[in-house]
Formats: sequence, structure tokens, C-alpha cells
Amino acid sequence: MQPVCPAQGINHVIQFDNSQFGAINWASSKRLLYGSLVCLSVDNFDTVHYATITKRDVNGLREGTLEVHLENIEDGVLANHGNQSFVMAETSAYFEAYRYVLQGLQEIKGTMPMTRYIIDCEIEIKPPSYLLCLGSPHYNFSPLMKDTNNIVEYPVLNTHRWPKACELGLDNSQYNALQTAITKEFSIIQGPPETGKTFVGLKITELLLKNSEFWKTKTEASPLLVVCYTNHALDQFLEGIAKVCDLNGIIRIGGRCKKC
Repeated sequence: MQPVCPAQGINHVIQFDNSQFGAINWASSKRLLYGSLVCLSVDNFDTVHYATITKRDVNGLREGTLEVHLENIEDGVLANHGNQSFVMAETSAYFEAYRYVLQGLQEIKGTMPMTRYIIDCEIEIKPPSYLLCLGSPHYNFSPLMKDTNNIVEYPVLNTHRWPKACELGLDNSQYNALQTAITKEFSIIQGPPETGKTFVGLKITELLLKNSEFWKTKTEASPLLVVCYTNHALDQFLEGIAKVCDLNGIIRIGGRCKKC
């Protein structure tokens, strides 16, 4: 590992064993791209030093050389391990695409919600504070029930007393997703295409809107914010919401709605 000093600061050229990579066409390979994140370790990754690739030279890669920038050069990696061999691991995700979002999160002071989960990675998720402060609130599930138009109320935080999945027109995984989203202040629902993610999202929204008196405040606006990756996905979601919500209460921001 040898230091170099480009205009951007101190980088290091590292030599790696390329004996196993003879068949790789570095000119078209997606490995070791500019901006990619690599981890360096001398102790089987008990400790890790992070670096980003700052220069990708095809001829250099063929010879087993790579220029990187150590993200925390102050940690003494060179002083403590300068003469040792490192093991290098590269993330499969392209780090440059996430880097500036992660840096932005670090710069948010005091107003960042859910830091205990997003930043500190806590795995014990609390119920929403607006439910905890009410003791044992009962939600009206009638909009989701398949066979009744009557008011059907259940204790929302006691999921064992909820209507059954079949009564809500859900399979078990969709049912679990609905319960988690309603009873936890932070949740992520994922799945392959056509597994019902949008369908469950509409159920969540419909249940929240029907019971808005529990989470809306009288002093501040409490809108539901829906963010979609594409205009098509947003239109698809809004079509479902429009069936259960006053259109005058919806503000759409983005490209022109193709359904209008």
C-alpha cells in the first residue's frame, strides 16, 4: 500500500493478488468500479477499514493495482498494519449511489425521525406513540371486512384479537404485513412482483383513514405522505385511494397523471 497525493487529498495504491482473476475482462467488468466501497481487514474482519475506489485503470487492474481513498485514515491503519497483507471485500451494491444519501442523514441534526432504527439499527420496534398514549384503543375494521358494513371494532394493539386474515381478504403474509404496519412505528414491507405490496399498502391507508381520529392532531396538519418511485406506481396507488377518500383531500406532486 503506497500513498499518492492527487488534488483531492491523500489516496493509496494497493497491490492485490489477481492470480484468480485472469479470465475477467476488466474493461467491461462491474467489479471494482470507481466509487465502489471495499473493506480491508488483517484479522478476519474482526476490525474493518473502509475505502472507496478513486481511480479505475484497466491496465492497473490487470496488473493487480488499484487506487483507493481510506475513509478513516486517522484510525492508524497504516501505522499499525503497514507491512501486513489485508483481505479485501467489495460490496455488491454500488456505494456511490447511496453515499450522498447516507452523508445527508449524518448531517441532519435534531429533526431526523426514527434514528434509533435507521441509524442505530435497533431491532425492537415500538408501537406508534399516538397509540401508546391512548391505553387500549379500538380500531374500526369495517372498511376491510369482506362480509359486513357494520362498525366492527377491535383492540388494535392486541393482534391476537384482530379479525382473521380470511375475513379481511388477505393471505397470511399480507395479514402479518398489515399488523406490523399498523402496530409498529417503523416497518418495511417487501416482496417479489405481484405479491400484493400495493394491495396491502391500500389496506393500511384505508384503515388509517377510517381511524384518523387516533393519529390526527387538532393543532397541526397530519397528512399521510405517499412517495412512489414512478408516476405509474403513484397513479396505481391513487386509483385505489380515490375509492375510499375524498379527492379534494389529495394533493399529487410529480409528473402529469396519465389517468386524468
